[in-house]
Amino acid sequence: MTVKSIQEAWDEVNKIFPYDYEKDETASKNAGYPVYYSTASDHQNNWISDLGNRLEVNFEDGRSVNVWVNSEEYHHFEVHGYDIEVKNTLIAEALKELTERKRNVILLSYFMEMSDADIAREMNLVRSTIHEHRTRSLEILKKIMEGIADEKDV
Repeated sequence: MTVKSIQEAWDEVNKIFPYDYEKDETASKNAGYPVYYSTASDHQNNWISDLGNRLEVNFEDGRSVNVWVNSEEYHHFEVHGYDIEVKNTLIAEALKELTERKRNVILLSYFMEMSDADIAREMNLVRSTIHEHRTRSLEILKKIMEGIADEKDV
């Protein structure tokens, strides 16, 4: 989820995490960014991290939800538990045109610097399939980006 201001981000976090919380000074100092823990007795293992361009809500069951700030500057993709930030709008627009599987291969390969073998394990595919998806995706991305660039020149 992406919002336009830090206030909107906190408003969304309060909807997702409707419990009282307080800043943990020790955890914040150790982490290098503000960390807020729930004060509710049955939710003490839940916390919020203020990471500057996003608020991350972490639940004791391992789930996390990110609320990103400033959608105009960054494009965010969530791939197999990774939050991947793409700053270039042309690339982000082109990536959105790919199928989910092809987009995931490109993001994991080039933005997370994962090997084909690692991506194959992550996506439950064989390595050669990852190679094929990446090769074909790059061809498609080139055509898409050339088309988008041409449209913007008009």
